[in-house]
Amino acid sequence: GTDQIVLTDEKWLLFIIEQVLSNSIKYTPAGGSVTISIVDDGVLRISDTGCGIPPEARSHIFERFYRSDSSRSLPGNGLGLSLVKAIVSVAGGTIEVESEVNRGTTFLVTLPRWRQKTKMTKL
Repeated sequence: GTDQIVLTDEKWLLFIIEQVLSNSIKYTPAGGSVTISIVDDGVLRISDTGCGIPPEARSHIFERFYRSDSSRSLPGNGLGLSLVKAIVSVAGGTIEVESEVNRGTTFLVTLPRWRQKTKMTKL
């Protein structure tokens, strides 16, 4: 792979990064880590060592206003990931989540149509 992602409108990529990254930070306790990388041409990977997402909640995290039981005490309205999913879908991309409770979560975002103008090198 390459260490760059190319987009037609970088504000949407920055919005996606901000939303996923803020969730990762919110659910990762002090002493944990959050990592952003480009793992393949156009695949953004954001991983954390946070509390993870229970299996029964994983299929719902991209729904508007969804808040799992473990997240209700934290700030947020349940819209961030649903907006990210909508933007990624409009761009012809995909967003996937891998998670293990008490071990962390990884989001993989693929944006195939946005590889044309603005270059962002290693985030």
